[in-house]
Amino acid sequence: MPGPVGRFFPYIFHHTDPDEARIEFNYIKFLSGKYSSTGKSISLAETRNVDAPMRIIVKFVQTHCGQPHNLLSKAQLVPPLLYDSTRHPKDWSGPEHYMIVMGLIHGVNLSNFEACPPPARVLEDVDKALELLHSHNLVFRDLRNPNVMVEMDPEGNVTGAKHESEYKVGRRGWAGAIDDEVSRSCNAGEAEPDNSSEDKVALDLGLDSR
Repeated sequence: MPGPVGRFFPYIFHHTDPDEARIEFNYIKFLSGKYSSTGKSISLAETRNVDAPMRIIVKFVQTHCGQPHNLLSKAQLVPPLLYDSTRHPKDWSGPEHYMIVMGLIHGVNLSNFEACPPPARVLEDVDKALELLHSHNLVFRDLRNPNVMVEMDPEGNVTGAKHESEYKVGRRGWAGAIDDEVSRSCNAGEAEPDNSSEDKVALDLGLDSR
């Protein structure tokens, strides 16, 4: 695996769960190519030393803020956060990258979702996520179709939405009218977020680091 991320492989094959138990896994394939110009690597993996093996997503990112991810994970509005190395600094030896482990969800990126406008359940979940973040003085930084995953059950029925993006602390006005914005971008292309406010501090979730 070329590039600065390559040295993390094949040496990291485990993470710890909330009870500090060691969870081992095997890599299955790269999802972001062998390396990324953004300095992050995304891989599909599968746990191996547990009674019920499960597939997971393993990311190595240069920036990450666990606060919004953990908040939305508890509300089941993002993929489950299984491990965040920023919360285990004594156990982590990678000075330039963090390891983030998430549960794998089944669905399709909203950019590739055929129905337009999206189902009401998707818009409701986006609303819930924004309201939860706003209640903690966090703003969804980059609300675009590529950052919303339409979650589906095995029969292909839509069960909700999961979000992949970055967040900022500060003013919240531009993030309003969310149902209209998501529906409109479905028809009119992707609008760039308003990043002009200088009083916002970036909280990089690591799901869409730039």
